[in-house]
Amino acid sequence: MGQRYKNILIIAAGIVAALLVIGGIIWTVYDVSLRDSDASHKLCQKLFNDKNPVQVETAKAVGIVPPETRADVRAAASQLVKIEDNQYYKVDPLTHSVPYLTPGGSRLLDMIAEGFAERLQEQHIAPYRLIVTSVLRTREDVLKLGQVNVNASKNSAHCYATTFDITYSRFDASKGDSIYRKASRSELKRVLMEVLRELQLAKKCYVKYEKKQRCFHITTRMK
Repeated sequence: MGQRYKNILIIAAGIVAALLVIGGIIWTVYDVSLRDSDASHKLCQKLFNDKNPVQVETAKAVGIVPPETRADVRAAASQLVKIEDNQYYKVDPLTHSVPYLTPGGSRLLDMIAEGFAERLQEQHIAPYRLIVTSVLRTREDVLKLGQVNVNASKNSAHCYATTFDITYSRFDASKGDSIYRKASRSELKRVLMEVLRELQLAKKCYVKYEKKQRCFHITTRMK
């Protein structure tokens, strides 16, 4: 009877060990799918799906009167903050927008970029800067963009200086040495998602995940 009891214990222990191994494999596969499959397009589409009408409505409430031309932007410069490269983000060469935001938009961009840098440090990842790919568009810019991108919205939140795009496909790596490790694009995207989700839930912004444009389209809710 004693030997039989020991055999049952051995079999039970083997089953438990096998389940733990299988569970570990399943969790590893799940974790990798989130981190290495470009941070899961489906998850992004679910979490960051604030539609254009919602963003435009808020942009109208907290933004400027849409400028018709670049000259109008210069005339409204006293209401705006110029967005320039700094230690937290860089601005791509802009073809269909100009680097200006409302104070609320500028503040949100700083919150995102600084939050991103802090999380990288917390996770022992080397410094990377975010890349801003689109900012304020004039009505003239929107018309020109529509000629090269048929999906571009004519009623764009970008026209109110409240909205900007941050790419998730490129990150600007620090040129200096770092004691921390390098990270993959998908891991950096995941960190950016965490920051955006936190601010979205805090009602600081609206976020739309744009798969074709490979960016997050972000509108501030702050004046």
